[in-house]
Amino acid sequence: MADTVSKHRAEFAFVQLDNERALTSLRDELRVARGIVDRSRAEINALQTLVDIHHQEHKALCEMLERKGVPQ
Repeated sequence: MADTVSKHRAEFAFVQLDNERALTSLRDELRVARGIVDRSRAEINALQTLVDIHHQEHKALCEMLERKGVPQ
């Protein structure tokens, strides 16, 4: 009986160790994924800023052409 209990405790300890390693690995992956998401958000914001600037420039150019009587 004592051997069975020792065997189960050893198995439990190994399973627990595997679970802790898996959890650490998942946390590392999550940290990397969050970094990727943060960088992607920054890129999206930068691109949106460029889109806004180009839109404003396009609008200004269209208004300038309209004032000069150039059909669009």
